[in-house]
Amino acid sequence: MINAIDTNQNGEIEFTELFDFVVSCMKQANTFKSMDSGEKKKAYVINKICELLPRDAYERYYPMLDRTIDFLVYVSKHPKLLKGITNMKKLCYSKFCGK
Repeated sequence: MINAIDTNQNGEIEFTELFDFVVSCMKQANTFKSMDSGEKKKAYVINKICELLPRDAYERYYPMLDRTIDFLVYVSKHPKLLKGITNMKKLCYSKFCGK
């Protein structure tokens, strides 16, 4: 089932593909009425990934996945954070790269 994550079909799972899959699973988990807590939703996402990834890839990515899910939830609850990141990126670019 690695093909569900390997969207560019190159035989390797890249973190961007995994990230997109995580977001997709999080959206799906939000549609289930039985998932009434963040912990249940997170467990659903982690289990879906565990089912699809080979064991070595799952063990390699798990620490990042756990934190990525937490980060995405945090950002979704604090959308002004993204505006600050965008402004910071523009400032850094203009000061260091835009010369």
